[in-house]
Amino acid sequence: MISALLFSNLLFANPAPVAPTLDGSYHRECYVVETDALTTDLTIKDNQWQIQHLAYEDERCEQAYLIYEVDYKVKDTNGKIDMTTMEVSYMTLSDEVSRALNMVSYCGFSDWKTKVKKVVSGKLCDEFQAPAVGDVVYSIYSTKQSAEAKTELYLGTMSGSADGKTPQTRYDHVDSLPLVKFR
Repeated sequence: MISALLFSNLLFANPAPVAPTLDGSYHRECYVVETDALTTDLTIKDNQWQIQHLAYEDERCEQAYLIYEVDYKVKDTNGKIDMTTMEVSYMTLSDEVSRALNMVSYCGFSDWKTKVKKVVSGKLCDEFQAPAVGDVVYSIYSTKQSAEAKTELYLGTMSGSADGKTPQTRYDHVDSLPLVKFR
């Protein structure tokens, strides 16, 4: 009887550590990739991840003109993530951009409307092939605490032959710019 009581006290005195949750909202401040000035937001709720890139007309990210958004269903296995595409979309933020996309039938559409989301999953958009529903990106991530005690999330990125198209070619490097958790 005493050994059972002692065992139960030990069991409840040192509960197993709980894995930290990634759930929340993350933001990456203004950055430039090739000729595009962007900010990035990521929202994670359970296994639903939504990544939203805002494209800007200027390198200081003052005048946004387009939103590119991808919704994923994510399977997380100890920092290795399989990101299944659920939806890909664009949204123009000005009439001028809508007119320009209509003139070139961007992604095969000539009915772009300002501030109306246009689903482009699987479409060829100029020279960019938008991911199709069901496409999987095999990636990784890491987290760390910043000096300000904020969670920084680093997502996988392509490097060499690690293109993320198969489990064998899973991304093996993380981006140098973090997404910082703010909620």
